Order: sequence, then C-alpha cells, then structure tokens
Amino acid sequence: MSNNNATHRKIFTLTGVTLLIGVILRVWVASHFQIRVWIDEVWVVLSPAYHLLTGVSAFNEEWSQGIRDWIPPLLFKAILKFLHAAGLSRGSSALFGVRILIAGAQTASILYFCQYLIGRMRISRHAWLLFFVLLLTPELIHFASSADLSVIALPFLLFGIVFVDADEKRGNCNSKVHLGAALLSFSALIRFQFALFPLCFLIFLIAKKKFKKAMHLTSIGIGFILLDLYVNHFMTGQMLFPMYRYFTLNTVGGLASSYGVTPFYFGFELLWKFVTEPVFILAALFSFFTYKKMPALVCASLVFYLLHLSVGHKEYRFFYGSAVLFAAIGTAGFLSANLNSKWIASFFILFLCVAGFRTVKKIDWHSFEIPSKLETLAGEQKDVRGLITVGWGGIYQGANYFFHQPLPYLFAENKNQLISKQANPALYSHLIVPAHEIAPCAKMIQEERGGKLYACDFAEIKRYLTP
Repeated sequence: MSNNNATHRKIFTLTGVTLLIGVILRVWVASHFQIRVWIDEVWVVLSPAYHLLTGVSAFNEEWSQGIRDWIPPLLFKAILKFLHAAGLSRGSSALFGVRILIAGAQTASILYFCQYLIGRMRISRHAWLLFFVLLLTPELIHFASSADLSVIALPFLLFGIVFVDADEKRGNCNSKVHLGAALLSFSALIRFQFALFPLCFLIFLIAKKKFKKAMHLTSIGIGFILLDLYVNHFMTGQMLFPMYRYFTLNTVGGLASSYGVTPFYFGFELLWKFVTEPVFILAALFSFFTYKKMPALVCASLVFYLLHLSVGHKEYRFFYGSAVLFAAIGTAGFLSANLNSKWIASFFILFLCVAGFRTVKKIDWHSFEIPSKLETLAGEQKDVRGLITVGWGGIYQGANYFFHQPLPYLFAENKNQLISKQANPALYSHLIVPAHEIAPCAKMIQEERGGKLYACDFAEIKRYLTP
C-alpha cells in the first residue's frame, strides 16, 4: 500500500510540475509575442468581432461570398466586451486577455482529455508523460494562444469527445451525452472540418447498436444546424449555411486550390514538424493500441487527417487539430503497451533533445508580428487621430482590431495603391511602412523586425500621399 501511495505521489508531483511549466510558458508566449499563425486570425475572427463591437473595421471578400460563419466573431465580440468592461481596453492588454483566455481553454481541455485517455486506456505507469508531451511540445505552445479557428474550436471538440463517450452504466449519462453532442456540434460550426467527428461517432454508435446515443447526437446536431441558419440569417438577412458554401466553393469551385497546391505527402511533413519527430513516430507505431479500446476516436482522427492530406491546398495551421489528437493517441498507446522503462526513458530523452532543438532553431516565435505589433503601439499613442499601414502584401495588417481604435484606418499593398485611394491626409497622424522604405516623417516612434512606426504632421502625410 505504501508503495502505491508513493507512486501516486510521484505521478501527481510530475504532472503538477509539467502543468506549472506548461502554463508559465503559455502565459509568457501570450504576453511577449504577438503571434499570428495566418491572416485568417485577423480577417475571420478578430476584425469582424471588433466591427460588431464598435461598428468599425474592414471585411475581406470571403464574407461577401457567404463562406464565413458569424458564430466565431459573435463569440469574440462577447469576449472583447467582457475584457473592455474589466478595464482591458488598450490594444495590448485586450490582445493579451484574448490570448490568455484561448490558451487557458486549450490547457484545460488538454488536461481533461489526457485524464480521460489515461482512464480509458488504463494507463498506470508513467501517465504523467502524456501531459508532458501535450503541454510541452514547442509547436503546440506556439499555437496555443492563437485566435485561429482550429485553435478556438479544439477545446469544444476535446470536451465533446469525452462527454459523448460517457459510461452508460453510470448515472447522469444522458445529460453528459447531450452536453458532448452540443460541444461537438459547436466545434464544427467554428471549424467546419470538425464536422467529421460527430459524423464518425454517429456511424460507430449505429454500428454498435447504441441507437439512443445516436438519436441524441443526431437531434442535437440538427438543432445546431438550425441555430446556425438562424444566426447567419439574422446577421446577413439571407438564409445562409456557410458550412455548405465553404465546402462547395473550396472543392467544386476550386477556391482553395487557387491559393496554391502541394502533394499529399507534404501533409506528413507538416504533421511531424508540428508534433516533433519522436511523437510522430509514436503516433505511427502505437495508435493501433489506442484503436483497440477507442476505435471511434482513432478512426475519426484518421479520417480528419486524411481529408487534409487529400486537399491540394495545405497550411501549417490546418494540422493543429491532428497534431494534438495524434500526439495524444500515439503517446497513450505507447504508455498502454507496458514497455520496459528503458524505452520510456529513451523516448523522454529523445523528445527533450528534439524539442529543445526546435525551440531554438526551428520555431519563429515572432511569426507575422509585424505590422500588427506596430499597429497596436500606434493605437496606444495619446495623439493618434488615424493610421496608415503600407506593405506586407496588403493582407497582413491587423485592421482596426490591432489598432484597437475606432478611428480612420487605411492599409495598402504599396504606395501606388495607397495613392489611388485618394485619402484625406487630415484624417491621419501615424504611418507604418516596411523597414527598407524611407518615410517623409521626421519622428520615428519605433522600428521593429522589418517595420517602422512614424508620427507625422499634416504636411508629412500629405507629401506621402502625393504621387
């Protein structure tokens, strides 16, 4: 009995230390790096949310095409409203609040999901290593506080998986299944590809003749589809189902392929980069052990991954959900195989070495910070009246959300495009340009990783807007 108590204390201590380090790292990244994994974080989530809150901000063309859902912006409008009410109304503090809330949701859902896997797989030895892999893989830390749709939807998916799989022999099963079905459905309305999970679970429930659970999942899923139709009709005045338009335009319409096409094996490269090579190997070799006890989860994760392999256009962020799921499934299978402790120690050392190398050499912790970081700084200047941002392809700007002021904001791909917009120079007081460009303003506030922020008077802005 004393040996068991000592073992439990050791596991609890190792898990607690891992959790503490994981939380500290996520808070540090959220506060020190204005990371954006891709432009959709701005144009699909944050900027529309800011528009809903203030009536100011730009939209990209995908909203007019009806392939974007209003539920994520409405969710983040509520978050921004809460943060502003709590006194976090400056750009940097509001952004930090958003990042912390996202990272907190990621951490809580991963912890709960790990605990669920440990119980279902009956892992007794080295269970803390599952937490270690999912909380301390550098790439997962890098993405954990991003407002990308894959990251936002994942906590709803993980909690939903756990609740849908509630033990029917225990009390309160129906309410847990209802909650799980609602969370799975909601995750699919945020990240449309996550719809594969409730569909796969439904197939397995029917195959196992668990018709009551299948009926709950189906009815709640249909309810959320109707809710989505209502929300988007309320926001646009049209009867839109963005999930359907998204899939048709990106497949038959060829919209996704227009952004670039890569071969299917590029998806393998993205996954092993995401979870580091040792964890990728675990997922490839030991997922079968997890499949024997949790076939629905493994099959749904595999189908989800194969979908992203099969589409021509692949982006790093698309594989975040697969990275978390396969890291969990592979590591859980590895630990449940009851291998010799030497194998466990070998993996632990290899993981630390590769993860440490990636942390220092392979991860750009400042990815796409500029010009958004300078825009946030501009919004906090006491004398700001309006902002112009030029460069970065005309799409990497943070729009009014990062500027975080309901003031005139103008962006352009280059100076010629800016001049063609015939802006009124009296409306603007600050200018952001790439570092290699010389602006006609005497006062430079800050230079940061390839960009410069200037405070300009009327004559300087007018001169910059003149051909």
